[in-house]
Amino acid sequence: MESKFWPDLINNYEQLLETGDGYDVIIYAGEEPNIKELRAHAVILRAQSPYFRTAFSASWAMKQEGFFIFKKPNISAFLFKLILRIDMDNLNGSDILKLLVAADELGLHKFIDHAQEYLIENQESYLRQDPIGILKTIFHHETFITLKMFLLEELCLEPELIFDSGNFYSLDAPILTTLLRRDDLNLEEAIIWEKLIKWCVSKSPDLSDDVSKWNTDDFATVQRSINDFLPLIRFHQMSSDDFFIRVLPYENLLPKDLVKDILRCHMVSGAKPLLNNFPARRNSQNLNNTRHGYVTNEAYAFHDSMSSGPCFGGGYDLGGGTDMINWYRNKHSYPDVGIPGNFSIEDIEVFAVMK
Repeated sequence: MESKFWPDLINNYEQLLETGDGYDVIIYAGEEPNIKELRAHAVILRAQSPYFRTAFSASWAMKQEGFFIFKKPNISAFLFKLILRIDMDNLNGSDILKLLVAADELGLHKFIDHAQEYLIENQESYLRQDPIGILKTIFHHETFITLKMFLLEELCLEPELIFDSGNFYSLDAPILTTLLRRDDLNLEEAIIWEKLIKWCVSKSPDLSDDVSKWNTDDFATVQRSINDFLPLIRFHQMSSDDFFIRVLPYENLLPKDLVKDILRCHMVSGAKPLLNNFPARRNSQNLNNTRHGYVTNEAYAFHDSMSSGPCFGGGYDLGGGTDMINWYRNKHSYPDVGIPGNFSIEDIEVFAVMK
C-alpha cells in the first residue's frame, strides 16, 4: 500500500506557509510599487541553505519586534513564494529559469538540482526555443552544471539551433569558445570557419561582408576578434577545395607558419599536421569522408573479449592483442576497406549505431 506520510507532510508544510502560524521571519520581496510581504519560519529556511543560516545569525540578522526582517528587492514575491513551496508545476520554462537564478543567489542547492532536472525532463521545447538566451543566463553559474552540459550536448548534436539562429551574433565569446573546443560539434569545419568569420565581422558594423574589399586596417580589426579562436579551428580536417575557397581569402588573418603547415599536408602525400593538430570531430559529416564496410555475417559482427577487448568479425577481421596497442586485420566477415594487416593504436572508441 502506498504511504500517505510524505504527501500529508508536504500538505502540512504548505498549510503552515499559507497561514503563517508561528512565523518569525518577514520577507519583503520585489521592488516598488510591487513589494510584497511574505511570512516564513527561520528554522525551516536555515535547514534549506547556508545562505539563510548566515542571514539569521546574530552577527548579520536584522530584527524588529522579535521578527527577522529579510529584504530581497531583486527577487519578486511571485518567485519567492514558489521557492518557499518548492513548486514548479504549471510554470513555463522562463519562470523556472528565473527561479534557478534566484535559488542560486539564496544558496538553495537541492532546489537547484531539482529545478535543473525538471527543466530537462519537462521543458525541452523551451530549451530549444532560445538556447542562446538560456546559455547566456546560466553559463557563468557554477551550480547550473547539469543544465549547461545537457544544453551544450544538445546544441552540438543540432548546431543549427545556435549557428543558424538570428541571435548567433549576440553569443558571448566564452560560450563560442566552449562550443568550438568540443569534439562532438556536429558541423563541418569549413562551415564553422565561415560562421566564426561572420561572428567576428558583426563586431564591427562598418566592415564589408566582401573580404576582397578589406584594407589593412580591416584585417587588423577582425584579427583582434578572431585571434583567440584560431587555435580551435581544425583547418587540417577541411578538404583542399574548402581550404582554398573558404579560408585562403582570409590568409592575412592566419599565422604564416600555420598556412604553410596546412598547405604542406594538402600537397605532400602522408604529411601529418604539426600545428592545430586535433582529433577529428565526432560528427555525422565525418562519415562521408570515411571508408566503411558492413558485416556480411551478423553472427560474427562483434564480441567483447575478456583478454583483448573489442573484436570485430568474431576475432578474425579486426582485433587487438592483450596489450590493446598492437592490432591485426584479416578479411573474413567484413569487406576490405584498406586497413593494414598489422598496426598500432593510441586509443579506441566503440559506438553502437541505433536505428
